Amino acid sequence: MFYTAAITKQSKNQSIGIGLEDTDYGIAISSINPEGPLSQTSLKPGLKLLIINNIEVSGLSQKR
Repeated sequence: MFYTAAITKQSKNQSIGIGLEDTDYGIAISSINPEGPLSQTSLKPGLKLLIINNIEVSGLSQKR
């Protein structure tokens, strides 16, 4: 199952309110700020991220 979430930041410095972690299976969501813009989406901690800003992130670290 795949979920998609699209948000537009109000400024370059605005946080999207999501924590990431490197796992054995790629980059995953570690936390979602209940006050942040992603709190009302289908995204949940533990889900693997596949694409960020149209860039495939499989095999990349969160730092990258």
